[in-house]
Amino acid sequence: DMMTMIDLVIKSFVLVEGLSPSAPIYIAIDGLVEEGSFYNTKHGYPPNNEENRLKLDTYIRDLRIRYTNDKRVQILPFMNFHMHNNLIKRAMELVKTKYVYVIEHDEAFIRPINQTAIMHAMEEYPSVYRKVEFTRNNNTD
Repeated sequence: DMMTMIDLVIKSFVLVEGLSPSAPIYIAIDGLVEEGSFYNTKHGYPPNNEENRLKLDTYIRDLRIRYTNDKRVQILPFMNFHMHNNLIKRAMELVKTKYVYVIEHDEAFIRPINQTAIMHAMEEYPSVYRKVEFTRNNNTD
């Protein structure tokens, strides 16, 4: 289920060598789409109806309960649908660090990542390394 996947992703952060154990974690949750819209009919995104609003509210509540004692985690529910890029953009408004990982709910690390070396390369060659992407197929199960 979704909660188990998120737990797995967060636990996998221990594989990011050099990542502070107190690094903030933002869990951004997109809103529902209008019923009959392109994203609903063509992509199967859940429509904004009473049943799905209740499911979404329950999911948000369950996330808040699960991570209530983890001070790193902030739950960011967006009531309107923003799509992936806009959702990230909205969440990035809260980020106060120079570097950030954007990780989806099903992208757990499965082997060590040398964050210190990556940051060093980005500092030394800023015109070459503006953004580092990990291949999804090689980093997740």
